[in-house]
Amino acid sequence: MALDRSTQPIVKDASGVLVGVAQIRVGKPSIREAGTAVVAPKIVAVGKSQKAMAVSNNSVCLVKPNVVWSANGLAAAPNATIDGEYTGKIDGCIILRAAAVTGNVAETSSSSTASAIECFDTYGRRTIATGSYPAGVTATIQGVTITADFTGANVGDTWVLPVWTGAAISIQQTGIVSPFSMFYDATDSIGGLKSASFQPKIDSVKKLQSGFPSYVADQIVDSVSVEVQWNGYEYTNSKLALLKQMIARVINTGELSAISVEMVMRTRGGSLVRMWLPTCTFMALPTYAPTNDYSDVQFHMSALKQTEFSTITTAMGLDSLVTTGAPSELQIYNAWLSDAPIYQELAY
Repeated sequence: MALDRSTQPIVKDASGVLVGVAQIRVGKPSIREAGTAVVAPKIVAVGKSQKAMAVSNNSVCLVKPNVVWSANGLAAAPNATIDGEYTGKIDGCIILRAAAVTGNVAETSSSSTASAIECFDTYGRRTIATGSYPAGVTATIQGVTITADFTGANVGDTWVLPVWTGAAISIQQTGIVSPFSMFYDATDSIGGLKSASFQPKIDSVKKLQSGFPSYVADQIVDSVSVEVQWNGYEYTNSKLALLKQMIARVINTGELSAISVEMVMRTRGGSLVRMWLPTCTFMALPTYAPTNDYSDVQFHMSALKQTEFSTITTAMGLDSLVTTGAPSELQIYNAWLSDAPIYQELAY
């Protein structure tokens, strides 16, 4: 019998095939001394998003990437200018979103023309940009002033501005609540890699067995994790130095900090697939074993699910007092933390 190609695994779209070794980008550790605040030089278009009420607090509205990614109606806000110094006390993304209404309600994206630009700061607090929409919109969030022309923006179009705090921080997790990546380009790449892998894992399952001999009547996933590994060549890379500092602190002082990580993969068609992990920690420490060759060092990290803060002082940039009829700043931040992804696959 002749082999029929309809029964063979034929590539239907070669442009969607992953090629080459992935790029790894790392942020800054969650335990570090005071430094200089960093503001990205541009706002980044991240496709469309939708609003949803937080599972942990139905009075708090969140912004999440669309389940099925679609590009912005306005890819980049023309004539955008960014000025000022970031004054927030945590790392994160300032989120700008074209909205149909100014009310703080759940809203899905659509093709209708937007009537306002909503701004969410790095804690999830929401404001409305001022100015004459859609041109000449101005927003000042946590010391950073963004002015742009959003002519042509549709409801759901979303942009982010990554910012890194200059304040000293000492927390067990990064505290980054943004579901969108903080890495706008290869600036934070750790350099050349021999290999890299991203692995969501089912660590264990519970089985319901019955009969004799017993058979599996049902099973459920009991434990999951997400791991990222890579073998890096550039031992003196400035971004890799942050991980080496974390390693030294684990060994010397017992500090267990976290760091944000992103893995970027390229398809044959030139698009990018990005795995964004807001907070990661070491699964194992690397072994240094140089050989008579180009030597690499393996790093192994695992993503963590972030937890809420019971109290936050003004030193963290929040007022924990409850405002009558509205969630407090701490409640807003905790709702975003509770819903923050362990990882997010992004396609912009």
